[in-house]
Amino acid sequence: MGLKAAFQGAAQAAIKAFADVREEVTYQVWVATTYNLDTREVTNTTPTEKKIKGIWEDFTVSEIDNVNVLARDRRFIVAGKDFTGEFGASAVPHPLDKIQRGSTERWEVVRIERDPADASYTLQVRMGEEP
Repeated sequence: MGLKAAFQGAAQAAIKAFADVREEVTYQVWVATTYNLDTREVTNTTPTEKKIKGIWEDFTVSEIDNVNVLARDRRFIVAGKDFTGEFGASAVPHPLDKIQRGSTERWEVVRIERDPADASYTLQVRMGEEP
C-alpha cells in the first residue's frame, strides 16, 4: 500500500469515527456532455447524483469576511475515498456542484480545499435556492 492510499484510508477512518455527526446528503455533479470549440460553451450538461456522508461545520467569526466567506456559508467535509467510491476513481468535487440536505436545503459548492493525498475534501458551500 502506497503512502497516498494510507493517508486516504486514515482520513476515511477518522471521518467515519464521527458517525454520530456524519450526515448523508445527495451530492450532485454536473457532467458536461458537449463542448463547442467555436463558441467555447459547454452544452447538454446532465446531473449525476449520489448519496455521500460528511460532516457539517460552521465558519468561525474571524473567518467570515462577507466577501469570500459569507455568514451563512458552511463547510462540508468528506473523505476522499467516500467521494471517489461513489463517483469513480478520477472524480473530484468542483465549484458549482450541488448538495441537497434534507428536503428543503440546497447548497452550492463555492470552494474546495484538498490535501495532497486527496484523503479529504473540505467544501465551502453556500445556501442556494430552494429545491
